Amino acid sequence: MHIPTHILSGWCIANAFPQLSAKDRLLIVLAASLPDLDGLGLLWSAEAYQAVHHVWGHNLTAALALSLIASLCSDHKRWCFLLCLAAFHLHLLMDFYGSGPGWGIAYGWPFDEHSYQTDRAWSLGGWQNYVTLAGLLVWAWIILRTKRRTLFELFAPTIDRAFVNVFGRREGQEL
Repeated sequence: MHIPTHILSGWCIANAFPQLSAKDRLLIVLAASLPDLDGLGLLWSAEAYQAVHHVWGHNLTAALALSLIASLCSDHKRWCFLLCLAAFHLHLLMDFYGSGPGWGIAYGWPFDEHSYQTDRAWSLGGWQNYVTLAGLLVWAWIILRTKRRTLFELFAPTIDRAFVNVFGRREGQEL
């Protein structure tokens, strides 16, 4: 699955819970996208990428560690832990099906090196990934319209406010 899809999945999950702060939402977005840091093996070589991607960052140990660290930094510790864990596992599920045939998930690593795969995986460029992205974009639009915030709130508040002012207007509301 593509990184923007993972980022949006975390954003959408985080916005389903009104009690969360912007910091909590950021931590959940990170939990949904940071597993792909193991793809940095590509900086060394294609072989390193093949060897570590979907291994180092795509496992239960990484999910628990990242969720625990995020919860320690959060405003709502229990909620953040659980939602980071859920966002991380959604990342794994999306990669399990949407990364292409032959890409497995080494869920038990480092204790078990077995890579779980499915013959139902679709290609990275498959229509299913684009439908997933489109669905998340619609959900993000609904968040913009109802909660009056965008993903930009996390790193560019001025841009967030501009988007909300232009696209988040409700019927009959002035800028």
